[in-house]
Amino acid sequence: MEKQKILILGGTRFIGPSLITKLSGRMGDEVSLTCFHRGLHTRPMPALNTGITHRIGDRHDESRIEELFKDTWDIVIDLSAVDEQMIRLSLCHARNRCRRYVFISSSSVYTACGKTPHCEDEPLQSGTGEPYAVSKIRGERLLQEWFPHFTIIRPSKVYGPGNYYFSERSFLKMIQERGVISLKNDPILHFTYIDDLTEGICALLEEDGIYNVAGAEPARLSRFIQLIAGLHSLPVKFISDGESDVPFTGLSDRILDLSAVKRAVGWEPAVSLEEGLKRTFYPEKR
Repeated sequence: MEKQKILILGGTRFIGPSLITKLSGRMGDEVSLTCFHRGLHTRPMPALNTGITHRIGDRHDESRIEELFKDTWDIVIDLSAVDEQMIRLSLCHARNRCRRYVFISSSSVYTACGKTPHCEDEPLQSGTGEPYAVSKIRGERLLQEWFPHFTIIRPSKVYGPGNYYFSERSFLKMIQERGVISLKNDPILHFTYIDDLTEGICALLEEDGIYNVAGAEPARLSRFIQLIAGLHSLPVKFISDGESDVPFTGLSDRILDLSAVKRAVGWEPAVSLEEGLKRTFYPEKR
């Protein structure tokens, strides 16, 4: 039986290592994995040296993208698309060169004044919103226009071991240094543990459509911070006045409806917020 050829765009920082490990575990000898990345970031991956091909290049370099898609692929999983040029280049050259394109979008595409929980079919932000969200929205639209088979996944506030973007350790540092946290706003957010997200991606690899994928329990930002403090036996106090540089405090509530992914593939998040934070700070207990 011929192996499925899967191309992962990105794959050496945060989501990629978890996804590679799960794909290798689920599909074993049935899959041939290739990661395209800049070669700038490495961290231990159990599956790193077991038949995975690494191709190095910058996603803004059209010659490298064109070369990459001289090959054909069964599935392309796009983890690292963060701006419109990057997204458009990849989608343009992937047309007719892959059977399915899996696009990791973001819950930031939803409008702040939309209903909660957010459903996949509701209106998205306008074209004048946050640049990252606007790029994701335009990528989603191109994908739907150009590809007969696509999967769009909208995760929310992913956390866990290896997180480098507004990481949990930055919250811990604030608690350790200040003890008092200024929260002008305390939004309810749908935090998603990394393993739940990558399990969801694996479950949806052959599903057409758009799917929210998020954690087991939405929580207020203050609850997230309190759990981090509690894991380290540190006191923390919240105030509502003064300037706040706390990540996410400027967001509105963002809760995702997960009924579509459950109907499609039976997937549900498995890791509670408290357990996910324990695994984040004490990965040896995973």
